[in-house]
Amino acid sequence: MRHLGFLQNRLVRAALGVLGTAAVLGAAGVSLWLSGLPQAYYAETRQSVSMSVTDYSAMAGVRLRQVAVAGRKRTPAVDVLDALDLPQGAPLLGFSPEEARERLESLPTVKAATVERRLPDQVFVTLIERTPIAIWQNGDDNLLIDAQGMVLGEISAEHLALPLVSGKGAPEAASDLLLMFSTEPALAARVKAAIRVGSRRWDLWLDGYAGSGLQVKLPEVGMESAFNRLAMLEKTQSLLERDLVMIDMRVPDRLIVRNTRDPEDETGPKGKGNFKLPAQNGPGVKAPAAKTAPLPMSGGRDA
Repeated sequence: MRHLGFLQNRLVRAALGVLGTAAVLGAAGVSLWLSGLPQAYYAETRQSVSMSVTDYSAMAGVRLRQVAVAGRKRTPAVDVLDALDLPQGAPLLGFSPEEARERLESLPTVKAATVERRLPDQVFVTLIERTPIAIWQNGDDNLLIDAQGMVLGEISAEHLALPLVSGKGAPEAASDLLLMFSTEPALAARVKAAIRVGSRRWDLWLDGYAGSGLQVKLPEVGMESAFNRLAMLEKTQSLLERDLVMIDMRVPDRLIVRNTRDPEDETGPKGKGNFKLPAQNGPGVKAPAAKTAPLPMSGGRDA
């Protein structure tokens, strides 16, 4: 019995020694972790390994040699290259497609984008561009806008057939206006310009512009019904063929017409003939300088 008690005491002391050592080591480990040294070492080691992999992959030929783009029609090539921000010969594994996608989608003409690394030497970009629906005449500026009212940039000769809108709030309301036009295409074809008045309603100019065309004042509420009514009056009574200069439809169930011009109603676009188109790249015209090194690029109009 005395021998058994002696053994039990030794086992207890040994266990307490182990527990004490574990407690000391645990406290030391916690202190070391709280100091941040292990995390820093891990991050530094991971970065070192990553840099090594990137460097070795570049040495093995995994470098950018070509950018391929699908879906590009209006976005300048130089803007795509600047958004990628990847010089020719740069290691592909050190390139972030997600960050490049975000930069591309910040361009005014780009609605959505995808960016892929295609080893060993290509970046492949797919663009979904915004579609211009109208020309917004804002003072001396003539700018393309899309269905969300986003300003896409300056116009070119190919856009001159688009509807012309002006006035404060016109870009944001243009989509609803064009949807209304689609209900009466024959009448819509005669609309040369639409002016947003007080950010509330539209004035239309038919068969001409301010000073020469027929002005139609639509109501703030029920503009589509008024437009449809005007189309019906033209079909049944040839209203627009009469010698009129203004039709006021702002009062429900009433039609006010005038055959003499009022100087107060002559404000608005004077036509598309005074548009100043941006210079096109051609002989003797230098293209904008790219921030990145020139890259072979396929896809798009000026690729």
